[in-house]
Amino acid sequence: VPLSLQLAVLGVWAAGAAAEAEGLDEARLLPATRAHVRMGRRVRALGLDPQRVRAQARTLAEAWFADVDVLLTPALARPAIAADGWERRGWLATVDASARFAPFAGMWNVTGWPACVVPAGRHPDGLPLGIQLVARPGGEARLLGLARTLERVAPWARVAPTYG
Repeated sequence: VPLSLQLAVLGVWAAGAAAEAEGLDEARLLPATRAHVRMGRRVRALGLDPQRVRAQARTLAEAWFADVDVLLTPALARPAIAADGWERRGWLATVDASARFAPFAGMWNVTGWPACVVPAGRHPDGLPLGIQLVARPGGEARLLGLARTLERVAPWARVAPTYG
């Protein structure tokens, strides 16, 4: 994905946060969230057109899907990161960690293309792992069928394990 599109996707993410924060008491938001909302307002003021970004992302996705029916990616780029302490980190550190932890879903959130995450085993530390399946618009049945087949081949645990 070109850097310009990655930055535009980040802008759409921030602009969305700004839109969702309208009418909220921002004093009740965590500092990093307030910074994210401020960044989103700046992006909106600069005239970022989310529809143009979506169109660019869809054009790129169409090229990827020229010869494939389903794209398979990891759900996450690394095992779960500790949740403790994020309220003390700044906006840039939070965005950087988020982008490194979950870089695969943003493209499909922006395009609006169907995607799902299904279980795919366990990390050596015992935490569950997942894979993301993505299809062209209208491909929901294909994704659900593939997920069903994967579950038949390697059944998924029905009860969440106990941690800690």
